[in-house]
Amino acid sequence: MNQKPRIVVFIDWYVPAYKAGGPIRSVYNLVESLKEEFDFYVITSNIDIDGEKLSEIKGGEWLNQNGVNVLYLPPVDTTKKRIKREVKKIQPFKIYLNSLFSSRFTLLPLILFRKKHSIVVAPRGMLGKESLAIKSSKKKIFLSFAKSMNLYKNVIWHASSEIEKKEIQSVFGRSTEIKIANNLTLVTERFVPIKKEKDSLRMIMVGRVVPIKNVHFFLSELKKLSQTVAIEVAIVGPLEDELYYEECKQIIESFPSTIQVEFKGGLPPIEVAKLYQKYHLLVSTSLNENYGHSIAEALTHGRPILVSNNTPWKKLKELGIGVNLPLERGLFAKEIERFVEMGDKQFETMQTQAKAYALKHLKSKSEIQNSIHLFK
Repeated sequence: MNQKPRIVVFIDWYVPAYKAGGPIRSVYNLVESLKEEFDFYVITSNIDIDGEKLSEIKGGEWLNQNGVNVLYLPPVDTTKKRIKREVKKIQPFKIYLNSLFSSRFTLLPLILFRKKHSIVVAPRGMLGKESLAIKSSKKKIFLSFAKSMNLYKNVIWHASSEIEKKEIQSVFGRSTEIKIANNLTLVTERFVPIKKEKDSLRMIMVGRVVPIKNVHFFLSELKKLSQTVAIEVAIVGPLEDELYYEECKQIIESFPSTIQVEFKGGLPPIEVAKLYQKYHLLVSTSLNENYGHSIAEALTHGRPILVSNNTPWKKLKELGIGVNLPLERGLFAKEIERFVEMGDKQFETMQTQAKAYALKHLKSKSEIQNSIHLFK
């Protein structure tokens, strides 16, 4: 029996951690989808993004989780010596890094292994201009240093879209080796449709409550809606930026009683999945998404989507599964009003088309093959 190629994956946080959002889902879905092709060894921390310890996990030793090997290291144990020892024992075919700026789970492995092992780097949207604009001075200094030291020389870049490919080339040059593979989404056959009455709408937004997710823009659009309609909104995601959260709450305070908004905080994926069953529409007004796992997951539940043009999800109206719009004042409000007025029969058609799209396109063999090609 031939031994499967071994892939070492470095990532700051991994399931059951969930508060860092999309990157965790990206890596988890990739590993779960390709574990029949490769033996994955995930090296991660034993904490979530807020420093909370993963209490149900035994740190410091390899665990087998449904056929995947995972090492949850306490921060004090994430040392050069320990990482060198683990990688030496594994003797990987490839090393897969999931960040640009992580000191322990990207820079340290790059310094230790870039001359000895083939390395694939997934920037996870960090090279988008909106992302680079956050703490821009520090990022410019780091990228200048990284290029001068050839830290990323000869690595293979994983771009999740043509857009991200261009972002990588704009920073590291057109001669950079880049492979495109869309992020994968786990799709089941299960579908629970929801009834839709005219003059009411239940919307869900999933993501960290931070400026780049542009939550305040969405809330400002809600202010434009008629006070005769019944609106319910759930905003699901860690409240990472307290000042920004307060700014959002101030907008909500001006709403009429017909518009109800609830911040639910960060929730484990299983709880978010339950919420999708209760809401009609997923909304994202994000300034930058290299994929958008919440968008894909909404489609797997048969829920239409209303998103900004700053995501890879395009031509949604033509597909009959939602709408993508530029972030111009009034456009989202107008589209939300259209969904409010929509009756059950028309909405049922959209739900069915969303689920069919997810089954056909998010579970396709070609997408799986593109991801396998990352490590060939």
